[in-house]
Amino acid sequence: MTPTVKNIKPGWQFDISLAADINLCLIGYLGAKLEIITTNTQQDLANLTIKIFMPCFLFSNIVSSITIGRLISLWPIPAFFTVFTLISTILGLIGGKLIRLNCADIKFVITGIIFNNVTSLFLGLLKGIENTSAVLILSWKENESPKHIVKRGTSYVLLATLWTNLLRWSLGAYLLKKAPEKDEEVIPQNSPSTSNQFQANNDQVEITPLLGIHPISNIKTFLTLKFMNPPLYAALLALFFIAIPKLNALLIDKDAPLMAVYQAIDYIGSIAIPLTLLTLGAELYNLPRSHKEHMVSMITYVLTCRYIIMPVIGILLVLYTTSYYINDPMLWFVLILLASGPTAISCVNLAQLANNYQEEFSALLFYSYILATPFVTLVVVFVLYYIERYQ
Repeated sequence: MTPTVKNIKPGWQFDISLAADINLCLIGYLGAKLEIITTNTQQDLANLTIKIFMPCFLFSNIVSSITIGRLISLWPIPAFFTVFTLISTILGLIGGKLIRLNCADIKFVITGIIFNNVTSLFLGLLKGIENTSAVLILSWKENESPKHIVKRGTSYVLLATLWTNLLRWSLGAYLLKKAPEKDEEVIPQNSPSTSNQFQANNDQVEITPLLGIHPISNIKTFLTLKFMNPPLYAALLALFFIAIPKLNALLIDKDAPLMAVYQAIDYIGSIAIPLTLLTLGAELYNLPRSHKEHMVSMITYVLTCRYIIMPVIGILLVLYTTSYYINDPMLWFVLILLASGPTAISCVNLAQLANNYQEEFSALLFYSYILATPFVTLVVVFVLYYIERYQ
């Protein structure tokens, strides 16, 4: 018998997972306050995370959890991810107009709305609901065990992680890339006093999208892969490995000849998330306080989109399109999660990579994870209730 909504309670592992993340941030904050983590140390840790730990984390997780067959059969995951990305971008542009933001601030808002925490937060959530009767609502077959239900959901989340990381470390890094202030100055083309100076500087100028004055340069910048970075290289390399099963078998199969190499990469990658949280806490203390006119408005708008607007859109889109793909309640649940939850912690790594909007992302993430427990719990209870009724 399927449990009623009164049986649905948030799993305690989910709360513990959030508490652990917040405690790591507090340790980083305390370390900075005691001058153990200085600004130079913080920068070194950020570089290590971006260039070594995060690439290893992405590679090890992707090659061990995804196959080419799963990529094809679970097409709703990339399809809905694309739709949610487009909707998030539109919301960011609308918010930029409403708050009257400049080009760079609009890109910050878009980045904060598009990229949510798909991996660590929702894996903890799945592990949490495994110990409640609510997990039976997400069963696909009769007499399916809670452990098997959660294992299936975990594979869906990890598949979604592939697409989020590919986009995050390409589009996200590109959006946050800092452009010199002079790029936004409109220089009269026929002005003799400025034409020579403009021509001399033109080759050094790198234009970013939205409000750049050289759209052709934007396209050339993107096509010449100037947005590439170590995490994106790692994700693409992992995608290459899973596309060739025999190559992937060298790393992760039983008695694989390169198993030791994979285990070393996996071990190094396990440091990425804790170290990111530690540096995030240190940044909250070390970074100078921003005096941007619209900072509070930007953060409030991103939080509103992430915790209210996007979950509502996700619930409506998924529950009214279930007849077009496999009848799996866990898949519906994960698809709705793709539209829900706080901004991804790794966005602070994007800010560190670009050396841009570091303080804004630190503040955004701080408030996001304070609000995460009540808002995500409400979304989960609501979604489980409606999935149960739909069945």
